[in-house]
Amino acid sequence: MEISEQPQCQRPQLTFSHFAGLSLLSLCLSSSINTEPKHTSEECGNNQERETQERDMDDRTLGFRFYPTEEELVSFYLHNKLEGTRQDLDRAIPVVDIYKYNPWDLPRELCQGDPEQWFFFFPRQEREVHGGRPNRLTTIGYWKATGSPGYVYSNNRIIGVKRTMVFYTGRAPGGRKTEWKMNEYKAIAGEDSSSTSAAPKVYIKYMWD
Repeated sequence: MEISEQPQCQRPQLTFSHFAGLSLLSLCLSSSINTEPKHTSEECGNNQERETQERDMDDRTLGFRFYPTEEELVSFYLHNKLEGTRQDLDRAIPVVDIYKYNPWDLPRELCQGDPEQWFFFFPRQEREVHGGRPNRLTTIGYWKATGSPGYVYSNNRIIGVKRTMVFYTGRAPGGRKTEWKMNEYKAIAGEDSSSTSAAPKVYIKYMWD
């Protein structure tokens, strides 16, 4: 799979009306950077209980690591979730409203298993579905898009559009940039994904710091 631009592929013309109802987010947390706030003793007790549950989960899945490629996230997980053909996807990727959480809270509160990477399905906001700008605010910050979109390819076809976002604490325009980043993928539907008539159906979000 290649992510860089390929001149032989015709770029699809994308509009807000092409996007529907669901996204997928992947979150990664670097162990070398501590961005979490201090916890109370009660919170620490809850964390210890979660850590015990996570160790139990690791014992049941010894040797298993969930590291899908970008092509797999777009072509398999997103499309199957949208089509409703795989009811077991939620076991690997839960549905989460990510803007109800700050990025460092998501793994601790919602995920088990691999300590380095987490994935979420994310329902899109009603205002965005109808062409409005998404509200990317969290309780103490916001996500801001950066750079130009890239493309995800499979067999020399464009199957997805990728955009990177950065998390800021505070409120725009005076927010403070953090190390947290998020990739957002928009999957393109249809067998001929290089055609301008192929309508994107969903997007993925991939976050790390």
